[in-house]
Amino acid sequence: MFGLNKCRSAFTIVELLVVISIIGVLIGLLLPAVNAAREAGRRAQCVANIKQLGLAMQNYESRFGFLPYNWGTTDHTGGDDVKGDSWISLILPTIEEENINKQIKFGEVLSFSDSQYNNKAAAKQPIPLLMCPSDPTTGVTLQSKMLPNEEVGTTNYKACAGSNWEYKVDPTTQLLSPTVLADMPQKGRNAKETKGLDKGNGILCRNNIASVSDKNWIIRTTMSDIRDGTSYTFAIGETVPKSCTYNAWYWFDGTIATCGIPMNYRKPGAPKPPDPADPQYVFYTFGFTSKHPNGGNFCMCDGSARFISDTIDFTTYKAYATIDAGELIKDTE
Repeated sequence: MFGLNKCRSAFTIVELLVVISIIGVLIGLLLPAVNAAREAGRRAQCVANIKQLGLAMQNYESRFGFLPYNWGTTDHTGGDDVKGDSWISLILPTIEEENINKQIKFGEVLSFSDSQYNNKAAAKQPIPLLMCPSDPTTGVTLQSKMLPNEEVGTTNYKACAGSNWEYKVDPTTQLLSPTVLADMPQKGRNAKETKGLDKGNGILCRNNIASVSDKNWIIRTTMSDIRDGTSYTFAIGETVPKSCTYNAWYWFDGTIATCGIPMNYRKPGAPKPPDPADPQYVFYTFGFTSKHPNGGNFCMCDGSARFISDTIDFTTYKAYATIDAGELIKDTE
């Protein structure tokens, strides 16, 4: 009977593998919940960011009588000769970026520099408030059309230019085709106009002008111009800098997006990120995009924020983008 009472001192290999398998299953079950909780926190911070930008817009309007705006003279051409201001650059003091604001000689070319100002140095600065926490970004990029191959500060938040756009997306094939006037709102700002980049029907647009002497012709907006209801009109939405090379916060051509293109639209067959050499690049990358699952955050003109699903009815989505076309908002999903 010798040895019958001998105790086991360790797991067998089979038992150890079973334990490891159980732990692996438990981790697999917990990870989605952990990731969901982290994303919820990131989304909440994104909401806080976009609401702060909306409040800064309102404060600017209270001070100057109109909302911050874009203007510039270089069209889609980047480089040292970029001249103009973005709506984001105009609100820098209101978002606690006074040091960057003091570096900028407003109205001058990007290369302007003297003993007091250095526009390019300012444009290269990342601004934490402009970064969506769900987008793994450092707030700067080498892939900006404003200053190719040089690092510049980017933005995950752009103002809404409206919904009138030169190209539309076929709902069945998802391919692009030129927009016809019949597709455009028949009343309101820039009614029947398809060139929404500079003649948008939203809160503000690019405002590219031939020269500084034409500055009196740029489009500015007051809160009273928003007749579709401030709680039913987009002011600011999310974008992903890698999805569009027009992404510099300093640049008037890098701080707007359109609802004329569906949210998170991807052209069939296009690489990810899209190829700037594509002749249609400008027309399909100026839409709103987001790193949040299933949609993105928008700030309304009343300062509130809401999450908009990327499956929202497209007619409703476009209606949210106009300031005075009189469309009926049916839902937010």
